[in-house]
Amino acid sequence: MHNWARICLVVTTTLIISYPTSVQSQTAADAIRIINNETGFGARAMAMGGSYTAVANDFSAIYWNPAGLASIPGGSIFVEGGKNILSNNVQYMSGTTPNTDENNFLGALGLVAAVPTVRGSFVIAVGINRIANYDNYLNFSGFSNMDNGLGFTFIENEQEVIYPFSANVLREEDVRSTGGIDQISFGMGVALSPRTTAGLSFSSLGNSEEYRFLFTQEDSKNNYQTFPADFNHYKVTQNLSLEGTAIQFKGGIITALTRSIKVGLSLALPSTFEITEQHYIRETLTFDDGTKSDTTTAGFWEYKVKTPMILDGGLSLSNQSFTIASSIRFRDWSSTSFDLKEIPSDSDLYKDLDSENQILSSDYEPTVELHIGGEYVIRIGGLAVSFRGGYSTYPTPFFSQSNPDRHFLTGGVAISPTQRFIINCTFLNSSWDRETSDSYTPSGTIEELISTTVIINATFRM
Repeated sequence: MHNWARICLVVTTTLIISYPTSVQSQTAADAIRIINNETGFGARAMAMGGSYTAVANDFSAIYWNPAGLASIPGGSIFVEGGKNILSNNVQYMSGTTPNTDENNFLGALGLVAAVPTVRGSFVIAVGINRIANYDNYLNFSGFSNMDNGLGFTFIENEQEVIYPFSANVLREEDVRSTGGIDQISFGMGVALSPRTTAGLSFSSLGNSEEYRFLFTQEDSKNNYQTFPADFNHYKVTQNLSLEGTAIQFKGGIITALTRSIKVGLSLALPSTFEITEQHYIRETLTFDDGTKSDTTTAGFWEYKVKTPMILDGGLSLSNQSFTIASSIRFRDWSSTSFDLKEIPSDSDLYKDLDSENQILSSDYEPTVELHIGGEYVIRIGGLAVSFRGGYSTYPTPFFSQSNPDRHFLTGGVAISPTQRFIINCTFLNSSWDRETSDSYTPSGTIEELISTTVIINATFRM
């Protein structure tokens, strides 16, 4: 009799608290994070801390400053790949869980060609490259007596009865995100005078992300024994697949003030990402006698986000043996907004996104990134060896402990056995602390993260 009653009760079970992003429209933070992790590409550029606006003289100029394309002699083939390694020591309750995650990526594949001209130079370039990564990983577990408000509703005698399952339980979370922003680009650079070059690039951007959230809550000490609330185990799995596209136009100019000193300026116009998200959530509740309640829901979102203009300025000092460079990047994050043109103004979605746009304009602010770096070249016969180093800082557009400023130390070495062939090896390192919490784990976590990226590049000059 009890088993039959349990089945009737279980199939009417509903969860009181769900993962916040599963049922809500998009938030201001969702709009910002689309490009918040943009760092660019190019082994030489990245080794010099991204201080490439006034230096750009290889295929990666298509991203940093397309005016630099005009300074590339002849043609070249550019191939680049890399690995992201993320270490995350997570403190939860009284324990620490070490995490390590590794992901390989194709950094770039490009072709540069010089078009014959009577005077000056005219260079075109085309290729694909990755400018941002979404890689993230978090895992922790621990026994908690903090109430997370989790409970379940049963129908008994035509009445809803809530049974809590919210404290003195073993909890575990596993969160993983992979993906990034790739762009297919076409660019051109032209010499306006012996000292000045200009360039334009057109890029089709595509971003994709695979996100998984897994949470379990277990009655490890058998505190919940009374029928029908003899809960044993609860599990929720959320998967999110995101895809988006955008078009970006960028222009730039580089001028030599003297033989050794150059200044550069580039401007990327605002872009609008058309985003599609698919959500999938599965919840399973298991009782002491093995009976289960299983619920699955799915969601689908389409929206557009307008991202801000990007302005880069740079200065470089160089001779045959060394190069020192610096650059800054300005972005007004408060100009980020959800595009509401195609959404009915009387709909709930319009009201929700309009409210988020107000948050974007009031709570987010402009930032100025700083990039500095240098290179020293040693020549031994026909062999050239380059040593590089740099530093970059990425200020957060919205200060919080869960979203701190990011600082990168960079370095690299290049070997050129001939004038036609160059091998570059670069590393980037960043460490920061982060505090996070959600409705399932209100006590929160303290994370100590170390991100290391290794980039290998080969360039063949034709």
